Amino acid sequence: MLCLSSAESELTGAVKATTEAIGLMSQMRDMGLKVEEAVVALDSAAALGVIGGSGVGQIRHLDVGKLWLRQK
Repeated sequence: MLCLSSAESELTGAVKATTEAIGLMSQMRDMGLKVEEAVVALDSAAALGVIGGSGVGQIRHLDVGKLWLRQK
């Protein structure tokens, strides 16, 4: 995947980490382990701004499929 900005790249990483965490939580539940939540930590102000904000800011070529992370 080609990312045109560092914020988009960091957002892509956050989306990937979140999907992996959701998958691992599902597998753990299937094995009978009690899992309440997973925490994905970010230190990127730009990616956090896109996730937490209402718009995409200065990112012009963002794949809108990545914005589902706001709901999670």
